[in-house]
Amino acid sequence: DFLRVLLTIDPDIRPSASKALNHSIMKPARSALTSRENVLPVDTVLGRFRAYSECSRTTRSWLLAVARSPTYLPWQEFEQLRDTFKMFDAIVLNGHVSLDAFLSVVLASSNPDAVDDLQEEVCTMWNKVCGSQESLSYCEF
Repeated sequence: DFLRVLLTIDPDIRPSASKALNHSIMKPARSALTSRENVLPVDTVLGRFRAYSECSRTTRSWLLAVARSPTYLPWQEFEQLRDTFKMFDAIVLNGHVSLDAFLSVVLASSNPDAVDDLQEEVCTMWNKVCGSQESLSYCEF
């Protein structure tokens, strides 16, 4: 049934990509993306993002150029980084991490008493790193 609906020729009847991603058949796959075992701890991601946001613009540009070059990371580290990115991208599944997606993962794993302060800190870091850019790509992540 799900595939038949997706293969509908008429775009007015066919579900949008976001509706298709939210279909009940997709829920187990989406859940697997958010509960992976081989991911960096959120505290580690947040610490690295914090350090990155404190770098000069020149240093951040250099680091981005290095990230876009062929990597020689050990395979396990590469897989861990990729799976961590997928965990943050699991909400929209578009290959980018938005501020809302980043916040939802970070805040879900934080102490409930510190949510307001942490949200403010993440937004400040995001503005330093991204400016008016709406999302982070895989390389930037």
